[in-house]
Amino acid sequence: MMIIKDKYYHPNNSLLVICGDVKHEATFAMVKQIFGDWKHSGFDPHQKYPIPEFKPLQAADYFIKESSIASTPFVFYEWQGPDTRNDSAATIAADVFSTILGLNSSKWKQALIDKGLTSAAEASYQTLRYVGPLMIYTVPNPDKMKECHEELMKQIAMWSDADYFTDEQLEDAKAILRRSFIRRQEKPSSLASQLTYNWCSASYEYFTDMEANYQKVSRQDIKNYIDKYIKGKPYIAGMVLNAEMNKKYQPATFFKLN
Repeated sequence: MMIIKDKYYHPNNSLLVICGDVKHEATFAMVKQIFGDWKHSGFDPHQKYPIPEFKPLQAADYFIKESSIASTPFVFYEWQGPDTRNDSAATIAADVFSTILGLNSSKWKQALIDKGLTSAAEASYQTLRYVGPLMIYTVPNPDKMKECHEELMKQIAMWSDADYFTDEQLEDAKAILRRSFIRRQEKPSSLASQLTYNWCSASYEYFTDMEANYQKVSRQDIKNYIDKYIKGKPYIAGMVLNAEMNKKYQPATFFKLN
């Protein structure tokens, strides 16, 4: 921890954000009192200690782990998605598409949850400067684990189809992201962490322009994102369940690369 601190924890590589109903002069005085003697590092930490690139996945991989505390199976899938340095447009499209999948009316939810294959089928993208992951997790019905996995892979294969989601669902997703963005901005308790997270992961402008850019996402933007980062691309799939379920359902016979 001290090695990391000495490399990156410097005022010229930091952002201090204060939110709420504060007295500006008193606040600035307090900041100066607390941080005023914090010295400039004298170098650019990211030039002196560059962060190495993530090695791209070469092939899909599956694993199964037993856990005594796993009362139900838990399954996840992850792809190496876009990052804000090289493809910020795709990071915005990823958020919109994940929101579409989260709609109760989506083909994704109807095929997996409404048919009783799983109690949860969540897809999300995490905005990062270095390889933001697309993450999917499910809590399948133990008696339908095989059917759940097969249907999930079938749905993913259809993600880039022109009719996988409707124009109305696209607009609904954008409206959800707009409302969420506005609500988060009205909470000083979380606004600071939102701004600083995006400043670290992208830029200040990425955060301030985020909601407007959500509204500009097109069907083609989403298809480009899926085709570039998901369709036919390597991924990691994992399953956690207890020993009894592992013996009874033998997921290794189907939870594997075909």
